[in-house]
Amino acid sequence: MTPSLKELMANSEDPISPPGLRDTNLFGSAIARPQTALGDELKYPTVEMAAAALMHSIILNHCFNNGNKRTGLVSMLAFLDKNSMIATCTEDELFRFTLQVAQHRLVPLHYDQIADREVLDIAYWIKSNSRQVTKGERPIPWHRLKRILSYFDCSLAPVPGKGNRIDIRRRVEEPSLLGRKKAKYLSRQVAWGGDGKTVEKNTLNYIRNELKLNEENGIDSRVFYEAEAEPDDFIQTHRTVLRRLGKL
Repeated sequence: MTPSLKELMANSEDPISPPGLRDTNLFGSAIARPQTALGDELKYPTVEMAAAALMHSIILNHCFNNGNKRTGLVSMLAFLDKNSMIATCTEDELFRFTLQVAQHRLVPLHYDQIADREVLDIAYWIKSNSRQVTKGERPIPWHRLKRILSYFDCSLAPVPGKGNRIDIRRRVEEPSLLGRKKAKYLSRQVAWGGDGKTVEKNTLNYIRNELKLNEENGIDSRVFYEAEAEPDDFIQTHRTVLRRLGKL
């Protein structure tokens, strides 16, 4: 079973300890900042700018007792994901950039309006190191796909005698000749390389088409991939860089 964010952090070599909020007001300010507006005019009108404001506030408001850099990074990645964007940089680049944000090394400290200038620099970095997800494509690991499939009432089980294959079943209802709905089970087997492995695009297409989780059945890519997305997904994907940040 894939560990949750809480379990992973609590049992790691560098846990977030002590856990919890240090200041509720600072936390509220951090998560509200991306929505800052004057009337109908948003201060952070693009996805990149809103993600930058969120990351900057969580890291530098120090609203948690510990783990502010890690929480800020995960929050930024999750925000991008919710807006159909993914990071394209390496783990080392993510690590170095997060440190630059935390240590105020993006903008000379003698500048005016330092916080706003830092957010603009973060937004520029995000824009240069991320991309929009194209229609029908979303590289995700198996542990996340399992959660998505569970959301759509699918059950998954290993195929006996074949440790590298998994059986996926989904219950659907289809109209019968009398106009009543009749339950039917769709079942397909696919290759599985482990929860942390990325699912091949062809495998994703096959699963969605065969289990009627595609646009023809009212489930477009946005609905499918955003189902049950949680911060745990980004903890699992970027656990190496998060461990490195936890040692500082």
